[in-house]
Amino acid sequence: MKESIKSRASRALSTPLRLSVPEHQPNALGDAIEEPTQ
Repeated sequence: MKESIKSRASRALSTPLRLSVPEHQPNALGDAIEEPTQ
């Protein structure tokens, strides 16, 4: 059970950004990630 939760957690950490950003604003996510990275 713990492994399943960890699997979900690692995927959940990677997905919330995409789910949070509306489909009509895909560029917003890219810019938000590029700005802090640079």
